This record gives sequence, structure tokens and C-alpha cells, in this order.
Amino acid sequence: MLVYLSIGDRQEGPYSVEELRQKVQEGEIVAAETLAWHEGLPSWCPLQSVLPKAQVDSRSQSNPSFLGRITDHVTTAAGSEKIEGFSLGNFFSEVFSKHDEDKIEASFAVGTQETTPPLELVDANWPKPWLFFRCLCAAVIVYAILLWGYRKFENPNLLPGIMLVGSFGVPIATLVLFFEVNVLKNLSVYRVIKGFMLGGVLALIGCLFLFEILSGWNELLGASVAGLTEEPAKLLAAIWLVRQKNISNPLNGLLLGAAVGAGFAAFESAGYAFNIVFDSHNQNIALLLDGATSGFTNPVQAMIANIETRGLLSPLAHIVWTAISMAAFVHAKGIRPISMEVFKDFRFWRVFGIAILLHMAWNSQWLHQFTGYFGWLGLGLIAWIIMISQMQRGLKEIKHEQSLATHNLQPSPVP
Repeated sequence: MLVYLSIGDRQEGPYSVEELRQKVQEGEIVAAETLAWHEGLPSWCPLQSVLPKAQVDSRSQSNPSFLGRITDHVTTAAGSEKIEGFSLGNFFSEVFSKHDEDKIEASFAVGTQETTPPLELVDANWPKPWLFFRCLCAAVIVYAILLWGYRKFENPNLLPGIMLVGSFGVPIATLVLFFEVNVLKNLSVYRVIKGFMLGGVLALIGCLFLFEILSGWNELLGASVAGLTEEPAKLLAAIWLVRQKNISNPLNGLLLGAAVGAGFAAFESAGYAFNIVFDSHNQNIALLLDGATSGFTNPVQAMIANIETRGLLSPLAHIVWTAISMAAFVHAKGIRPISMEVFKDFRFWRVFGIAILLHMAWNSQWLHQFTGYFGWLGLGLIAWIIMISQMQRGLKEIKHEQSLATHNLQPSPVP
């Protein structure tokens, strides 16, 4: 039996059953999301209904790895489908490939009415981001030059640059990754910058209001109360950004949420850096006035250590937390306008609740005391697994809409 496949706007095949079984096992295609046809069928249908079930599920029946079991548990808790066909090696396969300046510029020239590609030209396969790595390397190089210059000449005029590049570099590079993941290319750099700058600031101010409201919880929860104040503030800022535009794909939610989260993380890190210098300076003056001869802190070294730690950890925290929350909100909203009905959707609260719990656990005293950096890495892994599952959901919705358009059917929400 020879089988034809319909993937996006193109037809492939014919393939033998054995060839298709191998493609499913290697993750090249997802049986549940791929349309197939062979002689005798009245119309196109999902590949999983064409292939024998034993062949479709042969990969899932093998013994999963430890990471695979963790991934399955996390996606189940988040109410998402199991991740299929994703490979880190394939995802980052373009990072070290050669890309010229024209391609870099073209990557940012998207999202306007003239530059948004039509749905049938969107590649709904797993994306292969690479531009973020160029941005990350550029930020690291600039930061290293500024740091070297300060240590060489001890010129304080270099400190604001160290503070800003150290606080903003990694969050912006991570945001570029989410920009590349949005394969719809329907959100411009302007809208992303707006989310980063305005959304990040609104989230900061919003969480200060919530901190005042929940001030009595500080004694009970300590620093973990930030999960109950900062996550709602960031989400509301992100929702405000989509109020005037019909956003219905989780990939858009991931990008807009990441923009607000990255802005929040960058501004917050800059604030911490300033406070460390200011507080350390005041403590040193107090020690001098008391006649102390030891116990002084180098304010600049303390600031640099804080910046570097927060920079390295930023992709695991605020950025991805807000991204998954906003993706879940957009998925629950679908093609409907924003209303209170969306906030009643359990699918949204399931992911948003996990984001809050991850934040609260991140800030808890026992986590760092007993697990060190491994605890933060574990929490970050959970958040990114949910992010990948949300990305898969967004890609699936694109394929669904493309298949409907190919067969001249009316679109309907993907469950």
C-alpha cells in the first residue's frame, strides 16, 4: 500500500507503510497531526488512522528515558499533550551554521501587513532558532569589554554600561529566541519592543500595588509571596498588549508573554544592581563611622556577581513563566474576544497556577539552602518543558488551519 501525505501546503509521497513507520519513530512526522490518503479512501484522514495502531504507537511503547518520564509527567500536570518529535539537537541545529547579514536583517523584518507571510507559506514544523545565539554572543562580548575596561582603568563611567548590558543582555537574547519560535511571523519588532519596555514597566508597577495588598502575607510566605504578586501583574500587562489585536495562536502568546517577562526581568535586575551598590556603600560608611577595620564590601564586585547570577538564571524564570501563562491564556481565548469567560477556563488556570508555584518555589529559602543551583535548574526545566508543549500546540493549530484551508473547509478551534 502506497500512502500520500498532506503537510502544510504541500503533498508528499507516495511512501510505503514501512517508510512511514520509520518517519514516525524518528519524529520526522507526527501521526496524529498529518493527513494521509491512499487508494480506496474517500478523502484525506489522519495518518494514525491509516497506519496500524501498533506501528503508530511503537515509539511510545519503548522504555522512555528518565528525562522522557519527567517530560510526560510535567505535560500531564499542565494538561498538555505529550511532546512528540522534538529534539534539542534538531532545535538548535542552525545555531552554528553560517548566516549572512542580509538574512539577519530579514529575520527582523516581519510582522507588518506587507511582511507577514500567508498561512499557507508558514512552516509549521519544529522551528530552528539561531539568531538568538548571535544576540547572546554580542551581549557577552560587549559586557566582557566593559568589564575589562573598568578593571583596567577603574573608570566609574563604565559602571552604568556594565549594569545595563549585564541586566538586559541575556533577557533580550532569550526574547529573540521566542521571536524566532513564532513561525507565524505576524508580530513585528515594534510590538515586541513595546511589550518589553511598556509591558515590563507596567508589570513592575502592578506588582508593587499587589505587594501592598498582600503585605500581610510576607511574614507567612516570605519571599515566596512574589509568586502571588509578580505573576498576575506580568500576565495582566501581557493581556493588555493583545486587547487591540486578534491573537489566537499560543505561539503569539509565548512571544508576548516572553516580551513582558524579559522586560520585567531586565528592569528588576538593573534595580537590584543599583541597590546593591547603594546599600554596600552605605554599609561601608556605617562601618567606618563605627571605627571598624574589617568587614567592608566591594560594592562593584557585589553588583557584578549579582548581575551575572541573575543573567544566567533569567531564561529559567520570569521570561518563561510569563510566556507559558500567556500561551495558556491565548489558547483558552481562541478566536473569541477577551472576556471573563476566558478567565473561567480551567486550561488557563492549570498552567498559570503552575507558573505561580514555580515562582514561589524559586523564591523559597529552603530551595537554595538544600539544593543550591540544582533546584533552580530543575524548576527551569519544568517551565521549559511546558513551553515546548505550548509551542507544539501552536504548531499543531497552524497545521490544522492549513489542512482546513487546503481542503476548503471552515476553520474551527483545535481542542
